Amino acid sequence: MRENNNYIIGTAGHVDHGKSSLIKIMTGIDPDRLPQEKARKLTLDLGFAHVNLPSGIECGIIDVPGHEKYLKNMLSGVGGYDFALLVVDAGEGIKEQTREHLDIMQLLEIKDGITVITKIDRVDPETVDQVESELIDFLKDSFLCDSPIVRFSAPTGEGLDTLLDTIDQRINLLEPRPIRASLRLPIDRVFLMPGVGVVVTGTIHQGQIRENRKIEILPAGLKAKVRQIQVHNVEVKKAYAGQRVALNIAGVEKADIERGDWIITPRTARATGRMDVSITLLKSAPQPLKNDSEVRLYNGTAEIFAQVYLLDRDVLEPGEKTYAQVSFQESATVFAQDKFIIRTPSSLYTWGGGKIIEPYPGKHRRFDKRVIELLKVKESGDSEILLDEIMQNEPYILHSKESIAGITTIRGDEMIDFLRKMEDSGKLISMTADKYLHSKLLERFEDQISGILESLEEIEPYRLGTKFEEIKKNMPKMEDRMFREIMIDMKNKNKIKEKDALLSSFDFTPHLTGRHEECRQEILRIYKSPDFTPPTIDELKLSLDYEGKMIGSVLDYMIFTGELIALDEKIIIFRENIDRARIIIGNYIVKNDGITPGEARNLLKSTRKYIIPLLEYFDRVYFTKRKQNKRILFRTNVYVDPETEDEKSQL
Repeated sequence: MRENNNYIIGTAGHVDHGKSSLIKIMTGIDPDRLPQEKARKLTLDLGFAHVNLPSGIECGIIDVPGHEKYLKNMLSGVGGYDFALLVVDAGEGIKEQTREHLDIMQLLEIKDGITVITKIDRVDPETVDQVESELIDFLKDSFLCDSPIVRFSAPTGEGLDTLLDTIDQRINLLEPRPIRASLRLPIDRVFLMPGVGVVVTGTIHQGQIRENRKIEILPAGLKAKVRQIQVHNVEVKKAYAGQRVALNIAGVEKADIERGDWIITPRTARATGRMDVSITLLKSAPQPLKNDSEVRLYNGTAEIFAQVYLLDRDVLEPGEKTYAQVSFQESATVFAQDKFIIRTPSSLYTWGGGKIIEPYPGKHRRFDKRVIELLKVKESGDSEILLDEIMQNEPYILHSKESIAGITTIRGDEMIDFLRKMEDSGKLISMTADKYLHSKLLERFEDQISGILESLEEIEPYRLGTKFEEIKKNMPKMEDRMFREIMIDMKNKNKIKEKDALLSSFDFTPHLTGRHEECRQEILRIYKSPDFTPPTIDELKLSLDYEGKMIGSVLDYMIFTGELIALDEKIIIFRENIDRARIIIGNYIVKNDGITPGEARNLLKSTRKYIIPLLEYFDRVYFTKRKQNKRILFRTNVYVDPETEDEKSQL
């Protein structure tokens, strides 16, 4: 059995047209498993079998009820078909459920199949010819228009070999379901097996499942573990997309699970309360669909009660297609690009169906052209165009592999190849581990940030830079993490620079003009005094005829350029005075093996108010260090006198 070549064959057609008998002859398995089905000779629910085709491919088979009363059960099975067998009784011809089942398969976009005329042993050949002629006309606009029509008799087995050979030839041409993808399996049966526990069955839509694997069951979000796997009643260690499986699972109760639930790879999807869709009404629909209509919606194996909100009109007429938002009465599980069917609330007839475009949308306003255009792009399914459009329309999000998978429906190894292709083409930028941003967005945001900085630098050229928060304030919708990643990228590209937690354009140099320069000259005049008792910042502000904010900005600038040195938050000293103090104190330490604060105070003719911050500053710049109550040189082996450039040994 090839892991990447598994398919599901499913039946369709009117009640009592011989679907179950056909499957029993094909496989040797009676798909009617319920006692009441055998007693009434009527299929009531889904039946299952499997067949080995001549080429060796083993296919799962789903048999569905043909009675209109049990159409709900039919809809729980048909969503898993790869290949359809439309069954028509030679004596009765095309009937109501023949038409409805074909409509449903057409809406679900089943790719291929065969039409089988059954019970040919009960009528004359001319009648069979007439039914076949009617079928050719009936099928001309459907997916079965070019497929063979096979004549079959269950009692005699006539046509069986032709049927199996034809299925084998055509099914090999189908594209297999993706197995290197996250697991998706809709549950169609749940039961307790004595001595085993909870067992669920279903068709794997994509991915693969292994024994002892952890799984999640949606919409409830239950965590469970796969104990045992069977495919066609044979125990296996692993099963693949396109196979029907029975799973013995641990960690949940039978009452917690029901038909319609999904088994998935943990954390790859979530329940939702609404979805965006494209929706088409059948031409045969007996009435139009009005906005805000209640419907029964069928997706996977689930029946969901919902309301349909038409986004661009008030009424959808039979045969028309449009975009809509569907709201669920209870949380449900849906996936992008999957198909669905809608029926009337009373379930009297099938209204239409469509494609799921967005499983997790926000609530839309009706008649919003931008929403409609975006849905058109999403519906196309072109992953590259779709990602391009979504990212640019949702600019303030750093997307992960998981969120990109949700947008594009790409999974597994294909996602790795897709991301690499997008990065190589320059369309996608990796900002951090597993976080991506569209290159056009990155360029737009970086231009915006550069513009903000340049504007601030033009208005206040004396500013040393701008704080992160101040720039971020101009981009309120962007989350902090995304903003920081963009700033890091800009620094790496030499578009901006950072110093002391202040950001500026890369080529920007602060400079003073006008009154700011006048203020600087006044400050220099005051601080150039050769003594070591300069005014504090507060005292300076009181002595100058300038605004306190301007004085603060000019002081920041002068400290940045090195003209002034800040010893602490209050005391600033002229750079040349610091250099003189370094020489005086350095020479004293060399001669006296250290200096106390009192000795430094006397040497510089200052006060303790200035000497303690000065000595602490020298400690911070590694000129001195404390040793008991004294300061010694940080490097004790040599000291260079800046005035004489003579080396003075302290050994």
